[in-house]
Amino acid sequence: MKTIGKGILKKRFYEEIDEEPVSFEEDFEKLRRGMLELYNVANNSQKNEDLFYDVYKAINDRAVEGNLAAQDYLGYLYKTGLGDLVPANYCLSMDWMFMAGSNGNEYTLSRLKIFFTRSMGEIFDMDNYREVLNANDIYDENYEFELGKLLCDAMVDTLGIKMEELAARKPVFQPSTIALAQKYEQARIVATKSVIEYLKKSASL
Repeated sequence: MKTIGKGILKKRFYEEIDEEPVSFEEDFEKLRRGMLELYNVANNSQKNEDLFYDVYKAINDRAVEGNLAAQDYLGYLYKTGLGDLVPANYCLSMDWMFMAGSNGNEYTLSRLKIFFTRSMGEIFDMDNYREVLNANDIYDENYEFELGKLLCDAMVDTLGIKMEELAARKPVFQPSTIALAQKYEQARIVATKSVIEYLKKSASL
């Protein structure tokens, strides 16, 4: 097990993630595979478990520093959890995804498409929506990214998500519930309205 531990540490996979990656998906997969490998040997020794938590903390630190792949991975990690080492937490998962999407992680935005389906419909229901979007430099080629990012920006503001506070939350098991789903749906409604108001105001300037 020492050989496996040293090999993983030598890879320093969490430090190989670029600030401006060629592919957010590739960086996500690197983090996912690396943490899964660490998790699979963590129960073999205290040293391996300590290594797992050291890397987990390092990924949190990189997320706070602004690394988009780390932010995206934490959204995924808290959605599924990793056994008894990292509990699944619905709110942490959602909030990290909104943060990563707000900062421009395309891979995160693609995951949030379903969540924002109604929001997109409401935006396209605006009077003269095409003219309003075009006036904001939003076209068929980039609308999913641009609108998704605006919606994530608005969700971060609506929910009052702050990076340092988010990273400081102690993860405890918190599954999705009807009450929590309603909380995020209400925030989505408010965020969508603010995005529509912003688009209209910007188009009229």
